[in-house]
Amino acid sequence: MAIPDLDPDAALRAVWPGLAAAAGLTPEGHMLRVMALRGGPRPERVLGAVDGPDGAFVLKRAAQADELWFDRQVAAHRMAEAAFAGAEGLAVPRLLAVDRPGRTMLMDLVPGPTAHEAALAADGPAARLDVLRQGARWLGHLHRAAPPQLRRFRPVEALARLRRIRARAGPDGPGVPEPGAFAAFAARTEAALRSTALRKAIRRPAHGDMHLANVILRPDGVVHGIDFCAVDPAYPAWDLARLLTHFTTFFVEPEAAVEGLTAARAAMLEGYGGLWRDVSVLDALVAVELARQWSAVPVAPSRRLAMRARRWARLRPLIDALHVGRA
Repeated sequence: MAIPDLDPDAALRAVWPGLAAAAGLTPEGHMLRVMALRGGPRPERVLGAVDGPDGAFVLKRAAQADELWFDRQVAAHRMAEAAFAGAEGLAVPRLLAVDRPGRTMLMDLVPGPTAHEAALAADGPAARLDVLRQGARWLGHLHRAAPPQLRRFRPVEALARLRRIRARAGPDGPGVPEPGAFAAFAARTEAALRSTALRKAIRRPAHGDMHLANVILRPDGVVHGIDFCAVDPAYPAWDLARLLTHFTTFFVEPEAAVEGLTAARAAMLEGYGGLWRDVSVLDALVAVELARQWSAVPVAPSRRLAMRARRWARLRPLIDALHVGRA
């Protein structure tokens, strides 16, 4: 099916009738609207909302994605649905239909704010930590949905990510603010990763892009996770590191980085449940995530949007608080 890339609204209207029919819904009488776009003049991602007599739904479209990527997204969502079947207070939106040629998924619309929005509206640091606990509780259920695979921790993937991050500061990359300090931190992060090699570890079902904007808090208290990326088991510390980093670089005050990072890590692991034995692996992967966030900050302050500027103001204090890779 030929979908007009330059008109997201028309693209959603083109795929809606077939998806509605596949889901057993009535195509007529529904209102469609574009909720969010990601990308340039030809959006890489389009998120649409559908309201009508059959209920409220979401259209998630990735027109330029290849088939393998899209198939993995669908598989990851279906695996998550199975993992949360029957879970109390924790859930995943129902995937109702898939248009593979149109690279679009149809699923239930979950009412309520994202956990990031709830944390923004929270009344003080303690309430924000409670929101973090809810996201971590959801993640803990996902990770424990299948028996663990016992492994030794091998930082090959993490080192490869770090090399790609470092390349942004190289001669062929866009550059980073304070490149000397960035290079020193990247070197310490590499040393920390190598020091964690062959520690006892497990691999579990994973999310792949875990942060509070991918958690929705329904008004009735049910916590939903969305936007799954992983179909293969992974080290749980990856999801935890991204969740912790996204939270702390936005909500921890720079002048209280040590206390804020300590409190956020404790709240996250409390909500996650179980016993987390190896903080060194988690901290090494947090360092990779901090390096990734650093590499995404434009060199020129005038080019930093509000969110990047806010995260940049917290990155250096958090890196000092993490104390990773130092003797």
